[in-house]
Amino acid sequence: MSIITLTTDLGVSDYYVGKLKGYLLTQLPDARLVDISHAVTSHDISTAAYFVKSAKEAFPPKTIHLVSVYTIYASESRMIICERDGSYYIAPDNGVMSLIFPDMTGANVRVIRPNHDTDSLFQTIAHACACITNGLIEECSDAAQTFTERLSVQPVTGKDEIRGTIIHVDHKENVITNISREVFDKYRDGRQYEIYFKHNDPITQISKSYADVPVGEIVCLFNDGDMLEIAINMGKASTLHGLHLNETIQIYFV
Repeated sequence: MSIITLTTDLGVSDYYVGKLKGYLLTQLPDARLVDISHAVTSHDISTAAYFVKSAKEAFPPKTIHLVSVYTIYASESRMIICERDGSYYIAPDNGVMSLIFPDMTGANVRVIRPNHDTDSLFQTIAHACACITNGLIEECSDAAQTFTERLSVQPVTGKDEIRGTIIHVDHKENVITNISREVFDKYRDGRQYEIYFKHNDPITQISKSYADVPVGEIVCLFNDGDMLEIAINMGKASTLHGLHLNETIQIYFV
């Protein structure tokens, strides 16, 4: 039985997701389909990569992670398969794979062959999932000679500071930055710190949960994807503090 996760920009108000699932279940009637998100903003491969990176560790080996975001990106768009850590990732060759895995050195990447029996990309994807599940990946794909790679926005670091960028605002208006726990710990090196954003007083403590501060107070914490998050306990950090995508925050170590 296959587990297939779905991350798309297809939305939930149209029939597209249902049709994709129908083709998948036609090929793999026993498959378990898990929705990560269908609300990715159209063409936003950075958010799609963030969602997949944050969710993938929860799934067992051999899971197929399907990304259908900005799928038609050129006159001859193509889909690729990447095998990593015992699982499979199917995505358009638009750079999203390299945002999920910044280090693609030596990666096993294959190009899905178009299914000439149908004009439906969804059917081609479903056929590829069936081939992967049945150990027949070479029946639907060829080794990729090249594939598109993009650079993700990384925090700017110095001896005594980190300058990060807001990469996502979730539906509760919590603000997620591109500063990982690993990067923070590396440059902190045991020192005290001050977190600055907009014109607010600095935050000098990273909490473990939202409830560590009173209702309505701002809180900084590392979320379950180990990325630094700015939130308000039972509030909306983005609106109340004017924090939006691509804005910067600063951390100074003292």
